[in-house]
Amino acid sequence: MLKKVLYLFLFLLFPINLFASEVAIRAIVNGDIITSYDVEQRAKLSHELLKLNKYTMSDSEIENKVLDEMIDDKIKVAEASRFGIHITPIELDEAKKRMEKYLNLPDGGYDKLVKKLDIEPSIVNKQIEADVIWMKFMYSVLRSYVKVTDSELDLLIENMKNEKQFQYEISSIIAEKSQIKSLSEKMKNISTCDDFIKFAKQNGKAGSGLKFTLTDKQMDKKLHNLLSHTQVLKLTPFTQINDNNTAFFICDKSQFTPEFSNEEKEEIRFSILQNKLDAFSNKYFEKIKASSVIDKKY
Repeated sequence: MLKKVLYLFLFLLFPINLFASEVAIRAIVNGDIITSYDVEQRAKLSHELLKLNKYTMSDSEIENKVLDEMIDDKIKVAEASRFGIHITPIELDEAKKRMEKYLNLPDGGYDKLVKKLDIEPSIVNKQIEADVIWMKFMYSVLRSYVKVTDSELDLLIENMKNEKQFQYEISSIIAEKSQIKSLSEKMKNISTCDDFIKFAKQNGKAGSGLKFTLTDKQMDKKLHNLLSHTQVLKLTPFTQINDNNTAFFICDKSQFTPEFSNEEKEEIRFSILQNKLDAFSNKYFEKIKASSVIDKKY
């Protein structure tokens, strides 16, 4: 019996001593070990993901960042588990799909990348699991500590109404590339929206000369960039912003005070809640981290 206990003790102790030069303890978090192998596996994936985003960091920077993240992950998962919060396989798969969408990877691209890099899935998946578990913890536990009052909502809406917001009266002309030069010459003397609309109907394709109103919030980013740098009542140069070679002309730009529907007010309330919940959860995490026993090896 004594011999079996001794063998068991040697079995547990010997691998650590034998491979100390290859696998070392990088941190101990509340008694839970993070090895150099764990860090290397996560760092390998992080390095590849940084490359996909065309961002570079040194190997030591990546490893230090990964180690800090792994320490935080262990604290978050341990705290959430105290409240019975865990992740299901379905939730893990959904989280991977969201990551793939964010990184412009094909379906199943995350798992394929992990396999291609010869990384142990159970190690790198822990990062995704920790993120999902902490999010569930925030909304199921911490959410009850955060409130959004009507006065907070009213104050933000009032501030939004006082901000300068603009709407644009715009008309368009659709023309072939070959027409652009000659039309540009003809339009030099046009100074009003009505004149432009008449001209567009006579010289453009069917559908030209339409006038519409857009606000800052509604405008497509590409169109917004084109219009926001153009003076009121000044003709824009022809710019190909789609396959139809559409040119836009700002007829008027005016400031307005927005009105908010009940649905929009609820969206604003949720955004306030999200900001308050993020701030509260950060403070909560810093508190539990400060009370944790962390032995970080350098």
